[in-house]
Amino acid sequence: VFEQSTCNSDIFECVVKPLAISSLQGINASVLAYGQTSSGKTHTMRGTMVEPGLIPLAIREIFSQVRSQSETEFCIKVSYLELYNEQIWDLLDYEKGPLEVREHLKQGVFIPGLSECEVLSEQ
Repeated sequence: VFEQSTCNSDIFECVVKPLAISSLQGINASVLAYGQTSSGKTHTMRGTMVEPGLIPLAIREIFSQVRSQSETEFCIKVSYLELYNEQIWDLLDYEKGPLEVREHLKQGVFIPGLSECEVLSEQ
């Protein structure tokens, strides 16, 4: 938990940057923003042009790391979901309706039908 005055870049450096780097080593990473309505979750995740949020900062870091490891080939995929009123929504394809969490012995915890898009650049 951070103070209200904490800027997005400080949260990124402390929490998200290590996750972004470890994701390039094959470790799945998730970042959640939790709080009441109007508590700043969207600002923290998306940010503004002046103060980028955790998502754009993570994307920049991942692609910076990829560029510095030219001897390794990467396939970068992302999903983007919202948990609201106990329902899961695919923010890359909202038309899918509410989705459900499942668990599989080999696959682990997953959300069937959640979009997973390959990302080729930070744009």
